Amino acid sequence: MIAVPGNVTSLEATPSPSQSESLTVSWEAPHPPCATEYVVEYQLINFDQCDDTSGPKIMVDTIEDTSITITELHPYSKYAVFVTAKNHLGGSETTVLATTSEAGRQTGFLLLIQ
Repeated sequence: MIAVPGNVTSLEATPSPSQSESLTVSWEAPHPPCATEYVVEYQLINFDQCDDTSGPKIMVDTIEDTSITITELHPYSKYAVFVTAKNHLGGSETTVLATTSEAGRQTGFLLLIQ
């Protein structure tokens, strides 16, 4: 029986070792694996290590894989990355990871929101 997908798990973002303008985001598919696509979005939280400067959510892509590289980010800035598993019946709750684009450093926390 096919159902609405569960939440993605093990969401993580890895800054590029050679440049601080990109993040590779990966996650584990929900179980049972009934997701046919994933919606990936991001939002700027802090620009260049400054105070809160939250911007709007930006759609990256709708993909079938469980990883994607987000490019053209601001160096040394903090972002929230959002991933939602979907199929023809609907979508999961969104899984969120806060991370920084600084190369070699990942700070963050994981939480679920509606």
